[in-house]
Amino acid sequence: MAYFRNILVHDYLRPDRGIVYDIIAGNVADLKSFAAQIAARYLS
Repeated sequence: MAYFRNILVHDYLRPDRGIVYDIIAGNVADLKSFAAQIAARYLS
């Protein structure tokens, strides 16, 4: 996911929608955990 983040944040390449979908679909648990941590910190 770190490599993918670099592509999105630094715009090294134009991300392919299929690749974006595959990465998100394969990391749903990580993304949910991250979102919960952000919500707990900033929405409490």
